[in-house]
Amino acid sequence: MNLLEACNAQSLINLFKHKQVEDPMFFYTVQAMANAISTIFLGTCHCLWTWHISRNETLKLVSYYAIPEFKRLFNKCLKGGEAKSEFECTWNEMISKFDLADNTWLKTLYQFCEKWCPVFSLDT
Repeated sequence: MNLLEACNAQSLINLFKHKQVEDPMFFYTVQAMANAISTIFLGTCHCLWTWHISRNETLKLVSYYAIPEFKRLFNKCLKGGEAKSEFECTWNEMISKFDLADNTWLKTLYQFCEKWCPVFSLDT
C-alpha cells in the first residue's frame, strides 16, 4: 500500500498545509499537480486553495501586505465577486494602483485564476 492509498482526504490536506508552511514554493508544486490530475483523471476539475494563495501573498508581497487598500483589493480578487468582469476590473485596479504589472508571482497567479477564483467556477 502506498502513501496515497493509506491516507484519507484530511490527511492529504494536512500534509499539503504542512508542506506549504515548510516550503513557500510548494504553491507551484500544487499547480503542477493540478496539471497532472487533469491528465490522469479526465473530466475532473482541480482547484487551488485560496488559503495557499493568501499564505503566499504574505511572503511574496510583504511590502504591500500591510497596506489596507492593497489587502482589500487582493482579498476581493480572492473572493471573485459576482461576475468575471468584476474580478478583472478589481485585478486590473490592484495591478495598476500598486504598479505591479511586472510582478512575476502575480502574473503566474493570474494565469491560474480559473483554478482559484470562485467566479470562474460558476459555470461548472
